[in-house]
Amino acid sequence: QPTNAVVIDAHGDYVQAGRRIFPLGIYEVTPRDMPEVRASGFDVVHTYRWEGSTNDVACRAYLDACWAADGLRAFIGFDRGTHTGTGIVQGDFSHIARRVGMLADHPALFCWYLFDEPEILSQDVSPERLTACADLVRALDPYHPVVMTTWNKTMINYRRTWDTHWTQAYRDPAGVVKQVEEHRRFLKNASPITLLVNCNDGAQTTARRQGVKPDPEKFSRDYDHLRACAFLSIVQNCNGLWWWWFARDNGEYVSASQCPKAWADLAKVMKEIVALRPLVNAPAPTQTGTAVDGKAKVEWWRKTVGGKTTLIAVNTGKEPAAVELPGVGRQAFRRHEVKILDVPTR
Repeated sequence: QPTNAVVIDAHGDYVQAGRRIFPLGIYEVTPRDMPEVRASGFDVVHTYRWEGSTNDVACRAYLDACWAADGLRAFIGFDRGTHTGTGIVQGDFSHIARRVGMLADHPALFCWYLFDEPEILSQDVSPERLTACADLVRALDPYHPVVMTTWNKTMINYRRTWDTHWTQAYRDPAGVVKQVEEHRRFLKNASPITLLVNCNDGAQTTARRQGVKPDPEKFSRDYDHLRACAFLSIVQNCNGLWWWWFARDNGEYVSASQCPKAWADLAKVMKEIVALRPLVNAPAPTQTGTAVDGKAKVEWWRKTVGGKTTLIAVNTGKEPAAVELPGVGRQAFRRHEVKILDVPTR
């Protein structure tokens, strides 16, 4: 058993060395950028290269680069087969076995990213085949979780293909809450959820595709927006937080990594989440709720550890709000504001 094995426990949490962890990840990071990403508070990275390649030697070299970047880890996918014709879509179990055998002992491996959106027609995989793939991975490597991301009402048919579902909530803060609630409903509350949020500028991405040069100073997701989305991973009782995506060299999407202020904002947010992880991971019950002011909804979470009660509240609305919160009374919020409050003892 590797010393830093990771499992999803009966509570749906990531656990390493017997302790709950709250991992922070981001998609599409090259070795060149790993030290910067690691210094910004992230634990786990990836690149889509391995979802279109059977080169396990190069994949292991990617893990080497991660580990050299101050213990950064990676979630690793499998060749989908949509371009190579030798992957999961074709039921190539030998590819899965070779990749797991080549990489399972590496200290930088965090989890297996089994597949992404299996119900898309161009890469359609049945629940039965994908479950068989997942079971093979688990049989060969019981020391790293198998994760998946999909969507729509039929997603529960794929439930056995993952240990924790990665929910894509690529919306504004209110939309993030709506997406998590929808997936929990579709999954009958029978699955842990890792929250995936978005750090791209949708409008400038569309404009770039039409030939307009992006303006880094006009990045649409400001600090408050990014912070609200991130803190909802805690407030919605998810088990970790991922961002789509870093992709600094991508010429299609305009990501925060391409805009210095936006990236500084995101790094600041991540360091705030890192500072809160001891509270999040502490073995104590949580309470959650929603406070409403007209159309605005403030989502809140509270927890008592060592006799101290902390309440985290997020205004998911685009307008200011004033609401009553348990133990702290009436609170005024600006658009997308997050508050971390000490609850007085009585």
